[in-house]
Amino acid sequence: MIERKKQRTARVGVFAVAHAVYWGQFPGLYGKITGYHRDFLELVGKNGVEVIDFGMVDSSEKSFETARKIAAENVDLLICNMVTYATSSVFAPIIRNVNVPVILAALQPLSRLDYTKASTFMQLENDNICSVPEFTGVAIRMGRKVRDVIIGTLYDDSEAAAGLSEWCEIAKVLHDLKGARIGLMGHALEAM
Repeated sequence: MIERKKQRTARVGVFAVAHAVYWGQFPGLYGKITGYHRDFLELVGKNGVEVIDFGMVDSSEKSFETARKIAAENVDLLICNMVTYATSSVFAPIIRNVNVPVILAALQPLSRLDYTKASTFMQLENDNICSVPEFTGVAIRMGRKVRDVIIGTLYDDSEAAAGLSEWCEIAKVLHDLKGARIGLMGHALEAM
């Protein structure tokens, strides 16, 4: 096998979504959620891509600000890390303004809740899939498309990790095509 002179890479933007109202209602939730987001960033980074973290988007104001930052960073792929429930107001300005594939990742930290100890706090830590219908619906209404939804668990989920890996490979192809010069030697038709 011929070794590449230049290793393939891509710029993958990641932002987490949440509902800012929760932070005052559930002390400690923000810290737990941002910890899960850091673990998600590491999971994406294992795929040989440059990860650009746009942080927590938990209000419509932050969404508009984040949309501007995303546009300035020239990413090849954008992943919305659905760390807990969020309204579509934190997603709509971003999906409306980006021109790269957008993936939703709903990877909850626990594989199942222990209902003997369940609480609203625990539910919110694992409420990652809840907003998927709302987010995909708002994307469709805006004439945009969510390219994929990766559902699973954040830890020890080979299927979810494989889904992220596949999209990182797609991002590498998109990255290389941005600056590619493609030519044709010879002729396309015998009559030419």
